[in-house]
Amino acid sequence: MAAGFRGCASRYFWSTVIPLAAIYPSLGAILVLYAACCGGFGGYSAAMLAAAGLLVALSSTNLFVSMLVALLRTDLQLLAFLAGNAARIAVGVGLVVLGFGWAGAVAGFAAMSLVILIVSAAYVARMVGISLAVDPVALREVLTAGLASWLPGVMVLAGQWLGVLAVYGSSTSVETGHYYIAVMIAGFAAAIGTSIASMLLPVLSGVEHGRGELASASLRIALALSMPVSAYIVAYPGFVLGLLGKSYREASTALSILAASAPAMVFYTAVSSLAYAGNRYHTVAGMGFAQNLPRIILYAPLASLYGGLGAAIAYTLEAYTGLAAVYVARQLELRVEPRKLLVAVAMPALLAAAARLASVPAVPALILFAASYIAYGRLRIVSRREAAELASAFIPRDRLEKLYNQLRPLVDLALPT
Repeated sequence: MAAGFRGCASRYFWSTVIPLAAIYPSLGAILVLYAACCGGFGGYSAAMLAAAGLLVALSSTNLFVSMLVALLRTDLQLLAFLAGNAARIAVGVGLVVLGFGWAGAVAGFAAMSLVILIVSAAYVARMVGISLAVDPVALREVLTAGLASWLPGVMVLAGQWLGVLAVYGSSTSVETGHYYIAVMIAGFAAAIGTSIASMLLPVLSGVEHGRGELASASLRIALALSMPVSAYIVAYPGFVLGLLGKSYREASTALSILAASAPAMVFYTAVSSLAYAGNRYHTVAGMGFAQNLPRIILYAPLASLYGGLGAAIAYTLEAYTGLAAVYVARQLELRVEPRKLLVAVAMPALLAAAARLASVPAVPALILFAASYIAYGRLRIVSRREAAELASAFIPRDRLEKLYNQLRPLVDLALPT
């Protein structure tokens, strides 16, 4: 890294991290103090608010992850999230299975944040060094761009954690554990697509012309990769949960509802990345609040009425309020291509419905859903050129050529010339 760029990156990064690293714990402390002084609020107990405050305090992790994106190390961003989610599964699921209920879920989220922080901070510190100086001009510039995503981001995190805690407040610890695991499984399916859409941000930011076309291609590829997995989970939630134990099948309906949110989440993430790359910060903030505020409002009442099922309904309704991004997409010149998007979503969905109506067993059905990936290429939902262009944005060309040579038969089958 050139010395000039290193110095500039260090100045902007630490001028932002130092003040905001104090803000996140302060927001968390406000929740903890409120819980201690005033008790619960709107269906959330004091313990729930205090736990949510602790997790919000750990949200400074996002600052280091954002720097990985700025450094174009989206591969390390993916590695950090994979490691973090592995920790969340090991700690959270382990403690939930052992009977710790919502406390185990909170520990899982905390473990994820800490692991992501360690992985991302280690690389960032090595690349830009460590500084305690704060440049007010740099801070103001970063805040102007960053608040558009940080404030809605805090709402996402708080809403996600309050969802688990809301279930705890109205249900048994067993149901809380089941809901927590269902959220993780559904989140994994959606993340296959949303990670592609979000990792495209630095690429879009560096493109002067053709952002809409590139974002459109990434959206279709993201849907093509994530929809067969999500549709399979919607169709066979009992089989997926049963891999962890028979008792977890009780959360099958909640898991189906949660997994159904995937296409909306992918679409929202793609439009948000395009808006951010175009410096439409107020648009990003508006989209974030419009999507995430309903989740926080609906979690407590629906969870109190229907437990984990109610929280799942709130989660999915929140995802689909983000489809207001369709209007934003038109303003940003995103080529929505309704027919291709409809096929990308509907084909696995119809396959799921047909498989269930025909009572196809879960294991043979895996082959049917895997065939969707080949069908996307054959139907030209994703072209060979688009897949190559998107892959080259994340993988060095020499490494990409080696990978292609190793997978040539499979690539030629799925993406004909």
